[in-house]
Amino acid sequence: MTIVCFTSAEKHPFLPAVITQGFDKLVDDLGRTLKESLKAEGKNIFNYKERIDRGDREKIYLAAALNGYQLQLSTYGNLLLSAGVDISTLQKTRSEIKSSLIEIQKMFDEISPANETLTLERKNLEQQKQLVIKQISELSKLNTDKNKGAF
Repeated sequence: MTIVCFTSAEKHPFLPAVITQGFDKLVDDLGRTLKESLKAEGKNIFNYKERIDRGDREKIYLAAALNGYQLQLSTYGNLLLSAGVDISTLQKTRSEIKSSLIEIQKMFDEISPANETLTLERKNLEQQKQLVIKQISELSKLNTDKNKGAF
């Protein structure tokens, strides 16, 4: 399909000026809409980056907590190997480790899917941003060509 655009009623007398003015207004409105959309998407990307950064910090915290829990588990293993350790101490330590592992698993389960979702959303928004930039560039070229009388 070929689209022919005329912007000058003088150059093409069979087109009324109303049509050419409407085209100019349409191009201007479309350009303005695309610029506003690009600004909004840029803000969204910034918000998503902040959420991803927060998720990354939570991952670091989770890794540190996991290391602490591994240390607890190692200590528990050493207690089991030691002679003369009271059974109530072993039971208490085992209970604390079990609670800690449940807590760390819950934290990990909450963070992981949210981080994956944000990463995919960020990639999608970057693609949308590139599309809008391309459209603005094409509109700018169209406007430049119109001003040179190329249509």
